[in-house]
Amino acid sequence: GVLSHHHPPASSRDGGLGVIGVPGYENSIGGHAQMLGAKRIYPSGDGSDAAITAMADALRADGGVFQANHPADDIEGQVTDCAHLPKMHWSYGTRVPVDSVEIWNIGHHLQPPAPAGTSNADAIAFWECWLGTGRHVTATGGSDSHWISTTAVQGVGNPTTWVFARERSARGVLEAIKAGRTSISFQPPVTGFAPLLLEGDVDRDGVYEAMVGDTVPPGTPLRVRATGAPGAGLVEVRANGKTIVDGATLSPGGTADFTLSEPGWVWAQLYAEDGRAERRSTCDPVFGGETTYCRNRV
Repeated sequence: GVLSHHHPPASSRDGGLGVIGVPGYENSIGGHAQMLGAKRIYPSGDGSDAAITAMADALRADGGVFQANHPADDIEGQVTDCAHLPKMHWSYGTRVPVDSVEIWNIGHHLQPPAPAGTSNADAIAFWECWLGTGRHVTATGGSDSHWISTTAVQGVGNPTTWVFARERSARGVLEAIKAGRTSISFQPPVTGFAPLLLEGDVDRDGVYEAMVGDTVPPGTPLRVRATGAPGAGLVEVRANGKTIVDGATLSPGGTADFTLSEPGWVWAQLYAEDGRAERRSTCDPVFGGETTYCRNRV
């Protein structure tokens, strides 16, 4: 693998400020893998499925997390069939187990074919393919910020991945990602953004004790709760490959309630109405449907 980014661990003991550094590097294999928690370089062998699986297992044995970064870069087509994935940057499909997928890379307003090459919508669909296998794969987001010239639209924290950790340490962050306890926001907290919560009331006593990453019985009362995202938005809930809630209004401090009667997986997002129909009508004739900017929420 090619060492792209590697930072030594750092810590802060001020109790509330500073940075907790998580060691790791971006590994250029058949796609880009994030070696979260890595404190050494792991050999990728001949790059085959078996060799990359062995490499990922070695990272996990050391307490790390193996992530597929921006898997849908330069995708040829769309992810519509998990059994027959189109050619894309992440070449291992669902053959090499991952712990997390970067479903949100840079911003949803930068869509292929220009000025960005990554399709977040197809990265989400790829993640859903993993969820459909029954494997607990975590969603993350990353700014992929490399250049000062693009900071205004692609700066650090655009997007921000929140983790619900038991302890304030690198180990706590990694364990939270492994457990699926993440939420992604468009901007960092310094701009007023906050995590979106997915909660469940397992014992039906009115207290929602279950959270994202937990497994609850079918029929459990569930809710999406906004903790402080700026302004009101609309909620979409996806479960087992279908949209079961779409367009429910949610304001900061409010909830959108639902239940899922069948076993499987569920996730939720909060979005703003963005004129998708108008974009489709104006840019589809120009680009012939080749840009995800025409069809996806931004």
